[in-house]
Amino acid sequence: MGLHEAKTLAMRGDSETKVLRKNFRRVERREWWLWAAAFVITLLITVALASFLPPNTHFHQDFDSLNVLPQAIRGPVGLVFLFDLYTIYQHLLIYRIRRQLVEREELFHLISENAADMIAVVDMEGRRIYNSLSYQRVLGYSTEELQASSAFEQIHPDDRARVKRAAEDARRSGIGETLEYRIRHKHGAWLVLESTSSVIWNAEGEPEKLVIVNRDITERKRAEEALRRSEAGFRSVVEDAPYGIYRASTAGRFLQVNPALQKMLGYEFAGELLRRDLTSEIFRHPGECQRLTELLTRTEEIKDFEMDWKRQDGTPITVRCSGRRVNDETGAPAHFEVFAEDVTEKRALEKQLRMAQKMEAIGRLSGGIAHDFNNLLGVIIGYSRVLNRELGANNVLCEHVLEIEKAGQRAASLTKQLLAFSRQQVLTPAVLNLNTLASDMEKMLPRLLGETSKCPWCWIQNLAV
Repeated sequence: MGLHEAKTLAMRGDSETKVLRKNFRRVERREWWLWAAAFVITLLITVALASFLPPNTHFHQDFDSLNVLPQAIRGPVGLVFLFDLYTIYQHLLIYRIRRQLVEREELFHLISENAADMIAVVDMEGRRIYNSLSYQRVLGYSTEELQASSAFEQIHPDDRARVKRAAEDARRSGIGETLEYRIRHKHGAWLVLESTSSVIWNAEGEPEKLVIVNRDITERKRAEEALRRSEAGFRSVVEDAPYGIYRASTAGRFLQVNPALQKMLGYEFAGELLRRDLTSEIFRHPGECQRLTELLTRTEEIKDFEMDWKRQDGTPITVRCSGRRVNDETGAPAHFEVFAEDVTEKRALEKQLRMAQKMEAIGRLSGGIAHDFNNLLGVIIGYSRVLNRELGANNVLCEHVLEIEKAGQRAASLTKQLLAFSRQQVLTPAVLNLNTLASDMEKMLPRLLGETSKCPWCWIQNLAV
């Protein structure tokens, strides 16, 4: 409702109060005139009664002159005088009672017309008897429009039966229960009202009227619904979060945990996890829990703090935590809220990655060395062939030169494999005769193994078999 309409309704309430006061004053003036006329008439009657005195009766100038009046005259005169006094007294009492009634009526008008709640009085059949101005302010209907309609006409069709049952219960018990229902605004929108009713009994003790107090709670219901959706969304985020979330006291006890934390630590029920002590049953090293508490107490917030936890079965895990401190009204730490992420697998993958990087570096190094060594082997093999040709076939040193060439060939094959490994090439498998390989190495191995080796010939024989 706009400001102009609100001012209009306020002026309307003031005008009704002024009309009430004006009517009271008019009635009051009329009654005072009637009383004055009655008083004058009683005086005239008194004078008329006094005219019936005997003509020879003379009043003395003293205060005992009334004693000369006949007994028959003194009685009516006294009665008239007492009647005048009683009339004045009764009129004063009536005036006082009427003034109180008018003041209460004005107070009722002020309360009903300025109250934010809508006040209505209906009979047992649902016909409207009274509606406060707040109905027009809240629902847009004027008093005349409400009087021309039934009390159930503007109620939502789905809520009418429930409202009627509540009205019947109020008639039987005399006390109405708090009820929420929808009612249509004059412009067509549906508002939510909170209603409380009570019964007005007649002199015979039968229900005569219903007093209904309605409150517009549309905005409150919208706020409650928005809050409910917000809480549901927040609860969904916490419950469905892939990270463990928990709230802990400053003494190291769980206050609240989410399902992800239960799964991370291997607990089936939240209650079982809530009974665990963080220091001794969750942290592998109690000092880390104490250090985490001290950090949160001192800095209010931490990020990416890694520590070692243990699952229910004792399996160690690496957890990365981020959290903050929540203070109470006095500014003292109340509890801690922490996000925990299991990074055990991630750390293992990182270790494997570092190992692979080391192997790659080794491969590159070995490739470089193998490349240079291969060049040296080429020189050795080439000169051994030249030496073999120069010595001739009958020279006893030809056998040694041939062994040098074979060793060079084997070393060249080995460097070729190292180069293939360093370049991550796919090696082509080939059929290998171990007996031939061992026989070729028979003359070289004793020199390589030395005399201190344990039975090198047994090793060769076993390899050749």
